Amino acid sequence: MNILYPAILLAVLFPIAFLAFLGSQNMYRTGKFQYNLLSMGWGIVAYYLAAYINSTIFHNGWADRDQIVRFIAPMVEETLKCLIVFYLIRRKDFVYIMDGIAYGFGAGIGFAVLENIEYVTAASAGIALSLALARVFSTNIIHATGTAIIGSALGYSRLSNDASRVFFPLGGLLFAIAGHAGFNNLVTSGATLIFAFLYAGVGIFIVSLIVRYGLRKASIDIQNSISMLDSITANEAALVNRARTLDEALKPMEKYISAEDMEKVRDFLILQAQLGLQRNNLNNAQNGPLRDGIAQEIDSLKKRIDVVRHALGVFCMLQVRGLFPENNIPFWAILEQRVPATGTGRAGGGLWTNLENRTKESRDMNAK
Repeated sequence: MNILYPAILLAVLFPIAFLAFLGSQNMYRTGKFQYNLLSMGWGIVAYYLAAYINSTIFHNGWADRDQIVRFIAPMVEETLKCLIVFYLIRRKDFVYIMDGIAYGFGAGIGFAVLENIEYVTAASAGIALSLALARVFSTNIIHATGTAIIGSALGYSRLSNDASRVFFPLGGLLFAIAGHAGFNNLVTSGATLIFAFLYAGVGIFIVSLIVRYGLRKASIDIQNSISMLDSITANEAALVNRARTLDEALKPMEKYISAEDMEKVRDFLILQAQLGLQRNNLNNAQNGPLRDGIAQEIDSLKKRIDVVRHALGVFCMLQVRGLFPENNIPFWAILEQRVPATGTGRAGGGLWTNLENRTKESRDMNAK
């Protein structure tokens, strides 16, 4: 069998598998699949644009090949790859930092896949497979993590209206360029492959730290944004914020409701989380048109939540709300503080508490 075909498959499928794994870490399912495809598609376009620019610089004698590889290519490639994220963060359905990471990672993967194919097909049959493997765990990671870091900076600063709106993305871009240039200089200087792998590993470590930060911040934003005005009980809020272990948390319900309804419950809680994130975005957005767009997204989410809630019915919703005792839920305190502020009742008087009190009053009256 021609060894070239397995090499090409490896060079294409492994990077896409990395992207799929990163997508699985977005517990709130905010990223849009079509935007991931768009990001990958743009990465391919960016590859051709970068190849044209780099070759033009070389053929005009503005820099030699070594200078292009070491310094110019990293600047050109990282700048081109991140342009798609600049576009996507302006959309009203961009939710939080993980979206920026995913879209940036996608653009880097699209770029890397095409570059892999070019290198592998140009190599001799004897080294094609080993070259593909080496690139998957080194160069590909550099391409993907660099743009992911820029995407995280853009996602973090998109709602700002001060200097950080410029400095964060610029800092992310410079960091990605420096990392890419450092890697290229390491490889072209004749360093052994293990150092290239270690260098790429640092990139993965940095992105993993950013992902952890993004998820933790999202958890806090959800806690600060969900209110009783959305008809969310303490138990629902706790489940929303335990989305990482959602399947585990919902396991006790499996014996009471169907698999189809279980999926609806998951959708319901994920939509609640997205609502909390978008409300936080609305509170922090400074740009008028962006605020209007986010408000529209919030209205759309509320309608979708109502549809799912009604589809589940009373029995399933009782199962969700009764899954955890209220006194074991830290978020209950936040909800209780918000009730008097909205004028809907006294402290400690959620829907179920009021129902219990009225039931007691009815019993007392009957006893008289």
